[in-house]
Amino acid sequence: MRRAETKIGLLKEVIEKVQRDENVDVGKLLGAGDASEEAEWAQVLKEIEEEERLFTPKKSRIAAKKAAAERPVAEQQSTSDRDEVDPTREGQVKVEVLDGAKFY
Repeated sequence: MRRAETKIGLLKEVIEKVQRDENVDVGKLLGAGDASEEAEWAQVLKEIEEEERLFTPKKSRIAAKKAAAERPVAEQQSTSDRDEVDPTREGQVKVEVLDGAKFY
């Protein structure tokens, strides 16, 4: 990943120069036309894509967990609005179970 960070740093420098309206040869600075430089850029991009693939499933798992966590809260609120405490059942504890978690 170190090589990718170096290339990204170089790319940032080139972008900053262009934004400052400096006259730069972007292709030359990034190695266009040099087969070894172009191959290195291709390898760096491939490494970044592979790394992104490793983290994408984790991102989707986190998003699914977040959605699941928000859904039961909404369902629990709607069911708690319907439930009323029966004063004749004094002394008995009402237990609700939601995804294995017990609520007293």
